[in-house]
Amino acid sequence: MNTLAEAERRDTVSSIGWAIGYLGGGIVLGLNLILFANAESFGVSTASAVRISLASAGLWWAVFTLFPMFLLRRDSLQQKGKISRSVSKSVHTLIETLQDARNHPQTLLMLTAYLFYNDGVQAVIVLSAQFGNQELGMTIESLTALILIIQFVAFGGSLLFN
Repeated sequence: MNTLAEAERRDTVSSIGWAIGYLGGGIVLGLNLILFANAESFGVSTASAVRISLASAGLWWAVFTLFPMFLLRRDSLQQKGKISRSVSKSVHTLIETLQDARNHPQTLLMLTAYLFYNDGVQAVIVLSAQFGNQELGMTIESLTALILIIQFVAFGGSLLFN
């Protein structure tokens, strides 16, 4: 049972959730960049500005984790106390699926391809700032501004492509 939306609205709700996440992350990043760039005028050292930025990002995500924890309605599984039975059934289903996987070679091929694809995407994410700095000669300021811009473009993209 989905507690957020019916099947026909799930893509829209998911897109809005991603968009809000990008927007929120962009706002916190922007505020932290302002603090970092103007640390001395705020009366803090650069090192303290970095610590404050890291703490504020952690606090931001911690606070917004509380909303779904306490405000979303519980599904019927939790209300009836059947979580352990559900976990047990899920593990059993996973084992059955893995045993049956050899009967579906195209599915295994797709999953293997996805593994490599996902690794490639993660490599681009992790190495993009280093590439921009070392290979393209971009300054840290330019890279930081680019990352901030990406946050807000991703906000629009999430809403546009729901």
